[in-house]
Amino acid sequence: MKRIRGTATVLISVSLMVLTACSDAGTDSKAGSTPPAATGASSTAPSAAATSAPAAASGGSDAELCAKANAAGEAMKATVIEAAKAALAKQETPPAAEIKKAMEEFSSTLNAAAGTSDSKVATAVKQVAAQGAKAAAAKDPFAAADQAEFTKAYTELTTACKAAGVKITA
Repeated sequence: MKRIRGTATVLISVSLMVLTACSDAGTDSKAGSTPPAATGASSTAPSAAATSAPAAASGGSDAELCAKANAAGEAMKATVIEAAKAALAKQETPPAAEIKKAMEEFSSTLNAAAGTSDSKVATAVKQVAAQGAKAAAAKDPFAAADQAEFTKAYTELTTACKAAGVKITA
């Protein structure tokens, strides 16, 4: 019984640490306030600070791309937290299949949002999407998401979005 409780605690702690680390950089902006349910084709208002970066292939600016990435991250975070809470209530480990599905949807949403754009923000979004897909394909998605490459990709995304005037909170 203690082993299951300890394992669940460790997994939840690691996942929350990774998700918290992803939200440390950035500046205040209202563009990232899209509700978690609106991940794919949501239309969010860009930050007041207009960017001179090229528009993303999906038809939006870098600020809009950052807002879409943030919304996708919020949705994934909400799914992971709910799975962790449910598993903890049962003193079980969060089901890897549910976490993998959340990571796959996250990566897919990011890739679709970035399209074929080659801006700095789109490149950072694609790197995060690649790391999310890598984590989703791993046997243990929690451990795969807690790698330096994933953290580095998220740091680059938050830096690029900060330059575009958008705070990444997911």
